[in-house]
Amino acid sequence: MIPNHALIHLALLYSGGDFNEAQMIVNTAGWDTDCNAGNVGCLLGVRNGLDVLGAGPDWRGPVADRVWVPTAEGGAAVTDAVRETFHIVEAARALRKLPALPVQPRFHFGLPGAVQGFIPDDAGEARGTLALENVPVGSGKRALALHFRALAPGRVARVFTATFTPPQNLVAGGYAMTASPTLHSGQTVRARIVGSPDIPVAVGFAIRVYDDAKALRMLQGPAHELPPGEAVEISWSVPTLDGFPIADIGIEVSCSKPASGTVVLEWLDWKGAPAEVSLAPEASLQMWEHAWVNAVDEMRRTSPIAIHVQQGLGMGMILQGSRDWKDYTFSTTLIPHLAKTAGLAVRAQGLRRYLAVLFCDNGRAKLVIRSGENETILKEADVALTSEVPVRVELAVLGRTLTASLDGAVLFS
Repeated sequence: MIPNHALIHLALLYSGGDFNEAQMIVNTAGWDTDCNAGNVGCLLGVRNGLDVLGAGPDWRGPVADRVWVPTAEGGAAVTDAVRETFHIVEAARALRKLPALPVQPRFHFGLPGAVQGFIPDDAGEARGTLALENVPVGSGKRALALHFRALAPGRVARVFTATFTPPQNLVAGGYAMTASPTLHSGQTVRARIVGSPDIPVAVGFAIRVYDDAKALRMLQGPAHELPPGEAVEISWSVPTLDGFPIADIGIEVSCSKPASGTVVLEWLDWKGAPAEVSLAPEASLQMWEHAWVNAVDEMRRTSPIAIHVQQGLGMGMILQGSRDWKDYTFSTTLIPHLAKTAGLAVRAQGLRRYLAVLFCDNGRAKLVIRSGENETILKEADVALTSEVPVRVELAVLGRTLTASLDGAVLFS
């Protein structure tokens, strides 16, 4: 910490506030170049504004607004600079008791230069066909322009943004990325796209999905005709993927004859909980496990449809999902084995914020709200589970109503 801190001061002092000079100093000085460069960049960005990032090398292009957040709230781990900016602004407005901003689509490109993680596909049929630009679209709004060139049968323009951990982050060891996907089977994705002024093209969704070799395979939604200059709103329900996580989502532009031009992606969005997420799918072993935030001592599959979860000290959890999953039901067959506590949680925002039904070894069951260090018991009752005897547990959340059921009978509501 001390040498890192010293090198940050060194770069700030000897750069004279010049962003590019400061990055040269702090990186060539060595030590933890990632942390030190990030701190120096943050300080000089706050001090000098966004323009400092355009006064030399292309600092923004390779990053493309992408943000990876190490957090137990897995659905918030894969994000981007625009989403995080608006989270901070919303928090500030709430503290000042100001009204909330209008709800925005997940990707709306509403800040200058924003691409929100979208980068052109480098696959053979799409390589070199696309350039991206953030453009104003009137009324103070902005959008993402997809400038395509030399399209033809067999040559498409395609752009993706991440919905889960990229392959290079699936490394072993302490620096492995922990996340759950932001997009799942059964969710409906929507987008609004404006056509190129002079050329009719076809547009549609594309996703890339992991297999158990950590390789990506592509699936495409239906193509929609986009007449010149007109806007279309397209949608697609993501098909069942047997537990394989979705790595990214994007838009594909194609044309039946040679063409160059521009289409404008105004927004792309999906909301709510998926139709189904399997706790232990019969397919997809390794990559299915990566899609869960693993905060337990041991998590392993014991049969094609069963998993063993164990925590030796304190409360352990495995987590998947996002805060925008509002209303849904979580159910499983629970087989307690010498457990002090076992149960299910919903609306979890990490390891210390959740709603849960817990079964304790003292013969009590309780419905709780956990917020930080505080656990509030909403209801409790005498319920003694027998070790190794399966029970069906269900926890449903609908608005402000929480209902726990045991073997089909309502236990708490």
